[in-house]
Amino acid sequence: MLKKNISFIFICALIASVLATGVFSVLAAEQKWPEVPQIDGEAIVLMEAETSAMLYEYNSDVKMYPASTTKILTAIIVLENCDLSETVTFSENACYLEDGAVTIDSIPGEEMPLKDVLYGLLLPSGNDCACALAEHVAGSVEAFAEMMNEKAKEIGAVSSHFANPSGLFNSDHYTTAADMALIAQYAFQNSAFVEIISTSSYTIGPTNKTPESRIIKNSHEMIIPGSDTYNSDVIGGKTGYLYESGRCLVTYAKKNGITLLSVILDGDYYGIFTETQELLDYGFSNFTIANVSESESLFSYGDELSPVQLDPQSQIVTLNAVRFEDLECTVTFAYDLNSDEYADAKEAAGIYAGDTRSLFAMLDYYYDQHYLGRCNVFINPQMNFSQASFIQLSTVNVWMIILLIILLGVASLYIIHLAKKNISRNKRHRKTIDATDLYKGSTINYNSAAFHSVYINDNARRAAQAAHAASRASAARKAAREHERNK
Repeated sequence: MLKKNISFIFICALIASVLATGVFSVLAAEQKWPEVPQIDGEAIVLMEAETSAMLYEYNSDVKMYPASTTKILTAIIVLENCDLSETVTFSENACYLEDGAVTIDSIPGEEMPLKDVLYGLLLPSGNDCACALAEHVAGSVEAFAEMMNEKAKEIGAVSSHFANPSGLFNSDHYTTAADMALIAQYAFQNSAFVEIISTSSYTIGPTNKTPESRIIKNSHEMIIPGSDTYNSDVIGGKTGYLYESGRCLVTYAKKNGITLLSVILDGDYYGIFTETQELLDYGFSNFTIANVSESESLFSYGDELSPVQLDPQSQIVTLNAVRFEDLECTVTFAYDLNSDEYADAKEAAGIYAGDTRSLFAMLDYYYDQHYLGRCNVFINPQMNFSQASFIQLSTVNVWMIILLIILLGVASLYIIHLAKKNISRNKRHRKTIDATDLYKGSTINYNSAAFHSVYINDNARRAAQAAHAASRASAARKAAREHERNK
């Protein structure tokens, strides 16, 4: 009986603890992330570019040499600091590079539109273009490298360090697959950059040094129609190769509303495009994009006049084989953030000066410990709306709280019942039972230490009491017979 009582109390406590931890999160049962195909690469990342969700990571934080994928960062700095109509002049320093460095055959003193130089930088991966652009923007390669490092930190690529704009080998020039994904994700937001990398070929017109036009081709085979690895879903990307770096490839692709960004560093020299395709197929076949305001069934926010509204633009990654309500959702309230965190959260949510909305909370979604994206919760700043009120808007949270209260109440009543029952039993057992032992002429205290060893065992106690009663009965009969003889 005692074991059953303890088991019941333990189960109640366990259920109560699960409900208590589930007030602000809903956990999916038997969570399992889709299996990833075997990809040959020393560092790999597959990211959903719109939500920043990492769909696959391998050695993503290991220091690697990026080779010409460096030029993604170079291009975005140029685009943010220059006009495409500007003219770039190639210096001797830009034209005379180490043996084997890819160039567009520029000539010292050659003048070229900045737009053409950017195409030369990103399509055939011209190292002379990288050097000329760096000197044009910052005055020197060294000064431009400082701009690169500042920009990388601004983007969040804090594990990287860049020494030149081209990616030519330098032991102090390195990145990680995760950092390169962040840099590529940032660059992808620039429409001019996307236009350039999605071009299969480009013609550079005559210049002051070269009377003929030059046709340059994109080195990313997956956007070249007719190539063995051509894929119409691929938007573009950047290639890279050095002996010290191995084969590197960054790729953007979009299909059915989901935008994938893959990074493979030091991959298979001949198979990197095929393996990138396998990685993209994995992403497109297992994941999709969901609008949270249209899919969220765990929270109820009322009609359009409600003071609290989910951001109608917020999207997250979801798994094709998993229901939306099976995702884990955590809530962070804006007033729990410090001033810097709140400023960053507002900027990420697209709230700027003059906006009538105010950031109230952030809903972050996970599955199997993988981050899937965020939905922002806005509130009318003119209305006084507390955290408690926000929690009450969640129907699932209300029911979980009610169930928790009921369960704890039932458990408490049961524990009180057991306590009363034990008290009553102890009172009965502690009564001293005095009886005359007709054989030994002594008084037996059933609560005594001598009897305690027998009392502990309930069966032995009953047997002892029965034997004692029988002895008393026998003594009584003997006394009766003796009385009859004495008459």
